[in-house]
Amino acid sequence: MPKNMSFMLTTDQIRNQTKTVTRRLGWKFLKPGDILNACVKCQGLKKGEKIEKICQIQILSTRWEPLNTVTWEEVRKEGFTMMTPLEFMIMFAQANKVKDPATPVNRIEFKYVEPIKVCPGCTYYQETCPGKVGEIACFQYTDEEDERGIIARIASEQNIDGDYVAMMRNGIEEE
Repeated sequence: MPKNMSFMLTTDQIRNQTKTVTRRLGWKFLKPGDILNACVKCQGLKKGEKIEKICQIQILSTRWEPLNTVTWEEVRKEGFTMMTPLEFMIMFAQANKVKDPATPVNRIEFKYVEPIKVCPGCTYYQETCPGKVGEIACFQYTDEEDERGIIARIASEQNIDGDYVAMMRNGIEEE
């Protein structure tokens, strides 16, 4: 029977299958080929609450690496397209009470056992796609790089109003 792994902070990314890497402080026993149940929450359930399974994932690889070596590509694999590596490290450190940025973390790469239906042209789960209107497919996305080298996923202007596009383009705050 597969073990349960919590994705409480990245539930949407798991549901949308935009996350293919997770970092943990434990899970030393995992090996390629292991199957896990990706769940919303596994611990701290209130009386009467049950574990909500999202899907099953299969482990592809694991390796230990310092938290402070995370790259832009790795942040995207974690499912955070609008986050910098520094922002990701801060979020991870706060959520896991990590004080030293060089703390070794277990980088776990996985694939989804059963792919979900996605809207054409984007990576959102069909039922939750923000651009879906009735049964019509969602708006398209493109990846754009700004003058700082930050890559962001931008919705195409021909399918949604300009204010929303401008909001998405300006969604990354200056440090």
